[in-house]
Amino acid sequence: MQLLFVIDTRNEFSGYVEEESESLEKKVNDCETDSSDDEFQMTNEWPPFKKVGEYDPFCDEAGLSIQRIAFDEKSGHIIVGCRGGHVLVYSLEEDEKELTPLTLNVELYESSKLPVAARNREALLPRRIPKKYFPGYQPYTSCDRNKSVLVQLQPALAVSAVASISSRHLVAASNEYGFAVIDMNKQTIILQNSLVNHSDIHHVGTFDDALSRFKSMKKSIRQTFRRKKKTPVTSLDNTIGTMNSELSTKESAGHNISKVFSDNEDDSIVVAKPVERLIEERGACPLESPTWFIRCLKFLSVPAVGIAGVCDVFVVGTNGGRLVIYSITDQPRAEDVCKLLKTIALRHGAPIIHVDVILEPGTRQASSARLIIFTEEQIRSFYLPSLKPSRYKVKLTSVEGLRIRKAAIVTLHNVKDLCNCESFAAVVNNHGEVAVYSLLNPKKTEKFSVVKSTDIAGISSMLLTPFGELLYLRQGGSELQRATISEHSLPWTMPGQGTNWPEEIVPSDAT
Repeated sequence: MQLLFVIDTRNEFSGYVEEESESLEKKVNDCETDSSDDEFQMTNEWPPFKKVGEYDPFCDEAGLSIQRIAFDEKSGHIIVGCRGGHVLVYSLEEDEKELTPLTLNVELYESSKLPVAARNREALLPRRIPKKYFPGYQPYTSCDRNKSVLVQLQPALAVSAVASISSRHLVAASNEYGFAVIDMNKQTIILQNSLVNHSDIHHVGTFDDALSRFKSMKKSIRQTFRRKKKTPVTSLDNTIGTMNSELSTKESAGHNISKVFSDNEDDSIVVAKPVERLIEERGACPLESPTWFIRCLKFLSVPAVGIAGVCDVFVVGTNGGRLVIYSITDQPRAEDVCKLLKTIALRHGAPIIHVDVILEPGTRQASSARLIIFTEEQIRSFYLPSLKPSRYKVKLTSVEGLRIRKAAIVTLHNVKDLCNCESFAAVVNNHGEVAVYSLLNPKKTEKFSVVKSTDIAGISSMLLTPFGELLYLRQGGSELQRATISEHSLPWTMPGQGTNWPEEIVPSDAT
């Protein structure tokens, strides 16, 4: 594997370019002036320290960290979702451009109904100074060639999922408050919706704080020494009820104390009888697995009802096992492009991590298409376009006690006949194993170990490609490991092997 390019997303925000220019000016001024002891005495600076090295002004900014990345293989676009709630789209360009980011704000929830903490959460300021970009990957530009598009989700929480469809120039993004679909060419909002109930609005945002272990090093050390633990938020009624129950328990305990007299009449021994306590049912903590949290966004092409062709749909998968499907049509009004088609609520309520569409092997009919849903506990199948459940079902958690971390539909070829191929469901479980299931008979399966069960970084970073290729971080996080389920299924064996890439540009005079 060879390094192809590097995209620096911090260039799109205010502060980086200004700090860079100021540091260059300071370096020039330091080189022109003589730093002698007399000069330090004249300026009355003590101690006479000088700045050495470079300081990154964004090293403590958590909003710049990248959360999600999606690659559109048809157009080559790269969609980046960051922790500050902003979404960036990069496209391949052949000309140099000077671009200034233009922010498109998307409100996922009414600001008047938000808590004070979420209302006061400020987003990162975009860059106001034009920046020159060389040929290659550049921020996406629409009608105005001097302006790039920067999508900012409001409130500015971490982006949980991103997706794109190049044929319609649509980009979808979500955070803990909801999701939105944006037309990048027209810079308009096609769809925006929130899945949070009014009763749970005060718990939204605490999950983002739980994702980051600590905000700063000082706070980390302070909490380590104090051993401070966060307690779930309780209402006033529950607090009063708990206090009353404690008082009643103490009173009943006082009444259940009896005296046992010994042989000596003056001596008495106090014996406390055991007291039964009322054990109340503990409610689900919203920080552990909020049902409104969106885990999966996907644009799919499915068979249309009553039409010989296919239609595009937009699928949203939540943490509570809820799948929301929207149909995408060609309408002049932006509000009529996405229409709600159906909502599927899975009984086991496990988080949905991947959704895909397949055709039955050996057939090309639309009636043989199925919608495959991967959750953390099961693999479910639904017929298309009726969206009725099929008999195909794989239960991993209830049978084997495993959980699915990554999933994909892979195409594997026969070893003896490479023209014969079949689609399989490949999953990565929490034990570091890769399991391959047949989509015709779930009993036909194969499992092999890839990483250790204690290698959390390797399991969480593992990527499954449609050709059965595996990419994951090795222990230490500084090396990428490439593996494959079947080497006969890859269209290449060793990319870049024995060739000089990129090819050298030969001047016309030399030829």
